[in-house]
Amino acid sequence: MFPVLENSRCTNSACLRKKREDHVVDTIVSATGDENPEVYLKTAGSLQTEILNRLGELGIEVKTGQTYPMPVEPVMPVEADFSDRQAEYAQAKSDYNAKLSKWNSLQELLASGTARKVIVIENLAPTYGYTVIPQVQETSQVQENQDSNPVYVDEIPDSDMEDDQDCTDDDQDDSFPETPNSYPVHQPDKAESVQPEIKPDLVSELHEEDRKNAENALLKVIADAKKLLNDNVIPPVEFTPFEDTLMNFVMLPCLKAKHYEFFGIPEGQTITEEIRFNLHNSLSDEQKTVLKREFLLYWMVQTLRIDKKSALLIEWVKYHFPDEMAEIEAFHDEEYQKQREVIQQQIDKIQSKDEELKEVA
Repeated sequence: MFPVLENSRCTNSACLRKKREDHVVDTIVSATGDENPEVYLKTAGSLQTEILNRLGELGIEVKTGQTYPMPVEPVMPVEADFSDRQAEYAQAKSDYNAKLSKWNSLQELLASGTARKVIVIENLAPTYGYTVIPQVQETSQVQENQDSNPVYVDEIPDSDMEDDQDCTDDDQDDSFPETPNSYPVHQPDKAESVQPEIKPDLVSELHEEDRKNAENALLKVIADAKKLLNDNVIPPVEFTPFEDTLMNFVMLPCLKAKHYEFFGIPEGQTITEEIRFNLHNSLSDEQKTVLKREFLLYWMVQTLRIDKKSALLIEWVKYHFPDEMAEIEAFHDEEYQKQREVIQQQIDKIQSKDEELKEVA
């Protein structure tokens, strides 16, 4: 908004509001261009009245209704970019052909008037999108009195489109014209051609493709982030508070049900990822202490042999329960001494017989 100023900041609220209005209006006017497409508001009531009035004075009517983002025309993959990865190149070509087919279908709808290119305002930023023109279902029967008895059909069912409405009916601003729910049907003569119905599945497919593309992009970001961590070394700087909360997130699945009440988890509830996320950065110091010990317990008890881990386990338990551990060690040592005494008697008998045989020989 202030490209020529350095460290620019407007401290006059009225002036700043005026500059914002000017910026939004200029951006919308610039976006309409020579094509003069219709302007739709993504969320009713999100534009200030002053902006709407100024746009109206310029002959720009802002509407509300179902709109969809305009997809980007697909680009044919270049084989040279894939080097020896022929399988990836084949997949890229297949994806391109599928996208191109849907792109061409959308262009046909736009050319035939079944869909219309529009400007969509969301968060005060205009972007290109399109809206589907409701089509009527024509019949071959001629009705004598069409004006007095028009036949109506509903709009294309919402179930055939992906629902991206942001507001309920209660949130709609009455200052915007509503899209009619039904339209009078023109009854043609038998000789007239019947206009084909729109195939709303195309819109659903385009939205589903966009959703999958966004999901794939995020999965690639996750994969590259893991690779970045695996291929590099984080400097041995001080452990950050954020990393402390990450540890809580990692340790929470080790929490036993007997501690759930202390952590505000309902009895019988499973610790889901959502619960872990809601708890990991809001634990008290006492809860963190309990969680760390539960995490230690989970890993330390997973030992079935005599090793360093078992030795550390015994020392850890002795630290917190010295008397109980003393009794445990004494009890098992007594059993061992009895077993040892029996074995020693058997050894003594064997050795005694060996001595007798040596004397005879």
